[in-house]
Amino acid sequence: ARITKDMTVMDVLRLDEGTASFLEVSPSLSRLTGATMESLEDASRVHGINVDDLLEGLNEFFESNS
Repeated sequence: ARITKDMTVMDVLRLDEGTASFLEVSPSLSRLTGATMESLEDASRVHGINVDDLLEGLNEFFESNS
């Protein structure tokens, strides 16, 4: 699966629950109820995370686990 900035945090978690620990680049990103419905772009902005770095890491995670 190719991860894009328009996907929600929940979309990514549904693809692979193993991403939960990866999404914890911000301590509360994957735990916030609101964050699960936010796009990765919005959640990254709110939590001060570089969305491009996050996408690169998530896509590498999925490539190495497929």
